Amino acid sequence: MPATGRTVTLVVSDCMGPQWHEGPAGRRWFRTLRRWADHLPLAVLQPLPERLWPTTAFPAAPGLLGAPHAAAPSAVLDFSPYDGFAPPAGTVPVPVLEVAPAWLSHWATLVADARAVPGSVARLGAAPAAADGESRREDVTLLPAEELVLRFRSTASPEAFRLAGHLALGEPHLPVMRLVHGAVSRRPRPQHLAEVVLSGMLSQVPGGTPGTYAFREGVREVLLGTLPRSARGRTRQLLARVGGLIDERAGVGHGVLRAVTGGGAAGAGAAAGAGAGEPFAEVSEESVRRLGGGGGLFAGRYRMLRRTGRLHEWLAEDSRSDDETVVVRTYPGAAPWPRVNFTGIARRLGLISHPGLAAITDHGIEDGIPYLVREFIDGRGLPALLRTSPHGLPAAQLTALIPGVAEALAALHDRGAAHGALHSWNVIVAPDGPVLTGIEAEEFNAARRSADLRALGDLVAAMYVGEGAGREHQPPLPLEGLDLPDWLRGELVAAIDELRFHDMHDQQRGLERLLRLPASAPRRRYELLGPVGVFEGDRPVVLRSPRQRAMLCVLLLHVGQPVSYDHLVAGVWGDAPPGDGARLVQTYASRLRTNLGPGSVEHRDGGYVLVAEPDDVDVARFRRLGDDAEEARAAGDFARARGLLRDALALWRGDPLQGVTGPVAEDARAGLLQLRVSMLRAHAALGLVLGEFEDTAAELRTVLQEFPDDEDFHRLLGEALRHQRGEDETPAAYPTLRAALGTEPSAELREVHRELEESQSTGASAHAPTPIAFAFTARPGWQADTLTKLSVAVSELLVRGGAGAEQFELLPRENGWDAAVGADVPMGPLLNQILRELPSLVWRFNGLGLVVAVDVQPPSALPRPDDHATVVLPRALHEALDDPGFQPLPGTDTWFCLLPAADPDGPLTATLAPADAVVLGFDGTLTRLYAPGKARDAALRLLSLVVRERDPEDALRGRPVGRAGGTSEFVHPLDVLRAFAQEGSLAAGLHDQLDRIERQAVYSARPTAHSNALVGMLRGRPRRRALAVVTDTAPRAVATYVATHGLDIPADRISCRTTDLSRLLPDPEPLRRVLERLDVPAGRCLMIGSAVAEATAARALGLPFIGYAPDDRARERLLAAGARHTVGSLAQIVDAVRGG
Repeated sequence: MPATGRTVTLVVSDCMGPQWHEGPAGRRWFRTLRRWADHLPLAVLQPLPERLWPTTAFPAAPGLLGAPHAAAPSAVLDFSPYDGFAPPAGTVPVPVLEVAPAWLSHWATLVADARAVPGSVARLGAAPAAADGESRREDVTLLPAEELVLRFRSTASPEAFRLAGHLALGEPHLPVMRLVHGAVSRRPRPQHLAEVVLSGMLSQVPGGTPGTYAFREGVREVLLGTLPRSARGRTRQLLARVGGLIDERAGVGHGVLRAVTGGGAAGAGAAAGAGAGEPFAEVSEESVRRLGGGGGLFAGRYRMLRRTGRLHEWLAEDSRSDDETVVVRTYPGAAPWPRVNFTGIARRLGLISHPGLAAITDHGIEDGIPYLVREFIDGRGLPALLRTSPHGLPAAQLTALIPGVAEALAALHDRGAAHGALHSWNVIVAPDGPVLTGIEAEEFNAARRSADLRALGDLVAAMYVGEGAGREHQPPLPLEGLDLPDWLRGELVAAIDELRFHDMHDQQRGLERLLRLPASAPRRRYELLGPVGVFEGDRPVVLRSPRQRAMLCVLLLHVGQPVSYDHLVAGVWGDAPPGDGARLVQTYASRLRTNLGPGSVEHRDGGYVLVAEPDDVDVARFRRLGDDAEEARAAGDFARARGLLRDALALWRGDPLQGVTGPVAEDARAGLLQLRVSMLRAHAALGLVLGEFEDTAAELRTVLQEFPDDEDFHRLLGEALRHQRGEDETPAAYPTLRAALGTEPSAELREVHRELEESQSTGASAHAPTPIAFAFTARPGWQADTLTKLSVAVSELLVRGGAGAEQFELLPRENGWDAAVGADVPMGPLLNQILRELPSLVWRFNGLGLVVAVDVQPPSALPRPDDHATVVLPRALHEALDDPGFQPLPGTDTWFCLLPAADPDGPLTATLAPADAVVLGFDGTLTRLYAPGKARDAALRLLSLVVRERDPEDALRGRPVGRAGGTSEFVHPLDVLRAFAQEGSLAAGLHDQLDRIERQAVYSARPTAHSNALVGMLRGRPRRRALAVVTDTAPRAVATYVATHGLDIPADRISCRTTDLSRLLPDPEPLRRVLERLDVPAGRCLMIGSAVAEATAARALGLPFIGYAPDDRARERLLAAGARHTVGSLAQIVDAVRGG
């Protein structure tokens, strides 16, 4: 009886063997599979995860499977791929299944019930085809370590990538890898280990047993950098413990001797006899004591892990600090150590705190041997960086590293300590800058200081010309792209010479030269709006290859975003790509990296990305300015919008991407030209709105020389001339345009032409707009942007009153604006809206007053109080309005009314007056803890920790990182901490990481303008108020700042972040504790802060709050949080305190 209809075939294979590839075995195997597929339900059960199937010889595509009947042979299955591509001719579908219940269930449903199910199918031909990915798999092994790991990260599962980091701590032998996999994974699956083995990061050990691998060069170091410190410590501890057990049982444990004792009597039993044997060594009592004591902990505290590579130095875990990784340095010697000197030096080193120095955390003398313990700094060693640039580091890295090293050494000397043994291997390049890690316990004197500075000169020389260049200053070859600016070369050469002298004064000059180096090299800028160019400051970077320039242009058009290989090939070669385009793209990327410096071009997400700030690329800046102008125009800030467009158009230097060919360049060029034309139109239209008719007309005449046939520019010029009453120009230009177009221009242009002709004959339009003047009664003074804010407020007021954006225009006047409102706007509803909103508008511009004159000039006798709005109308409008609040102005034909400001809480001084105590915020109020952009960087560092520590199951199920709303809103690191404060161990890790970030940031923190004066004024006479600080910043960072800037705030009145993260602001508990310490009721206290969390906490306790909002966005956030008062500068509060 034939098997058809009652037999299914399930082939279990990873599709990697020779039978799946071209050859005699492959042809025989495929004939067998084809015969089964024609008669039976056939499927391949793939032990590898689905993400690895494209790398096998039998790749599958996802889609929808259907069968005409139950137990249908595979050859007659109906398969609809999701990508929609037609199958190759002569092939049949074969389902490919992952080892998972859902996959097997779907296939069983297909076979038994013939229902349509989702699945994946590989196409089975008559013989194996050459694998498309074969060449790529061969090329993977040639990638640099960083790109190899990045490629793996982009293709592997999160569990496999996390596992790879743990495996880098041990030897990649299959038994060890399985041990680590089982220990670090909650649900270890063979697929995850298979992903690592097949990633290309491992190589088979020549002559080794099966399952014995080695990491490719540099891969282990990159993978170690992906693990958190705590995870590395736990895995190292596991490997050390299990390895120790194995070594102990094998009798090869490091420093371990099996100690056995006889049972005494001959008949002590078999157990005693089992341990008996011939003596094999004689040891002293001291050796016996050392072998048996301490439980394996050095100094009763440190668990030694491994040597660091330096003499007498170990990587260890501190058993008293949650197994924190530290470095232990011992000082054994033949001669007795001068213990008194060592203890004093070590104690002095322990008091030194500087972000560029690895902190000394402990010291002591164990068994007569002194030792120092310092913190472990995670980062890349300077030697590794020097190996990537054998002829010297590029300018950007030199200026980023050398001042930091020099500053750290100078700080060490200023505190009366020497470094000793200053070499490149003692410098770790951490994310926040270089850190010196090799401080020795040596006496500090003039000779030691001089030796340190000479060593600094040698170190700078190694960074300047490379470690192998000896003591010469110039590189042996003038490599293109690595040549330095003349000013930098001169400074470095002079500093190296002076530091290598033995004269103390010369060495000090050399040190000061290094300290004066700028924190960064001249910014690199990229120009595409014209001839393609790259500049370091004013120095051009030469790119001789046209293909290289073309690839650079494609990357710059997508700056900061990965560009795929296919897009790069299309951008460089157009419609005629070479066969080895992907390999050539890698070559050009390497050349760009050589020209622009390390780290400038990165391999990411299956493509390449150019690392640069968007504003350093003129195209990106051009587009960004256009978007900002559109936002300003939509907000009614027409002056700012026109200025932004003017800045954008000034970047244009000619035809964009000159000399670059190909469809990508052509599309970009066309888009940029179209964008410029739209910007020119918007710029001219805004000029008309702002009443700059003469300037706009002159600009349009120039533009029309370039675009003589553009109707919009002719129409805008006509509008400008109409407002200027230009009677001659546009009527003459109109026939010229009609002749050039060969037809009648648009209806809009004909209407403008008609109005101009009418204005020539009648002299003015019959429908004049209604003028409404808005002017401050006092000069704005220091508020430089107040007039701009008033224009926005007036525009919004007119729109809410029924005037469309095209029905009015604002023109500047002294201390305000004139609004010309079209005659078709109903004046009654508009005036009612103005009267309703003026009180709140006056409150927004506290102390400036406001006069609103409708269709009249404000009489000189009109009252103008600075805390009211004064509205004046002609008699006709007053009669139509019939508002009883108006009264006639004697001696005139006008009516007026006074509207007081709508502030319910009174002026600022009224809020300050009853306050006996003031609570201040810290970050944003007293200081700017982070430089511009650094707060966002710190938030991203915390988010990277969240991603590394997230539950793998969440990733598999597609759950987003963070709370609802995502993580894009996190612009400050405290936002991240608050979002994950309830996440247990993750929250604790974020807390520790943020603590380190803040301790580093406080050294560069700068006081907020007028904050020190505010503290002094509040604490000064005649009324001395109690001061306190409430913040979610780390206590150590706050204490450092307060001490450094000499602020008169007692330590017991400073409430900072604690380990109880449930009490972060806006929880009012920290604020309540401070009020208890002040012994002042909430009604007699005042808080000055800048954060929404601070305003919310103050409102919860009924505490008056004044918000410091340096910009409109901050002010809007604080007002939404319930702040009744906001100030744009702390100087306002200083003045109010002084006046009170």
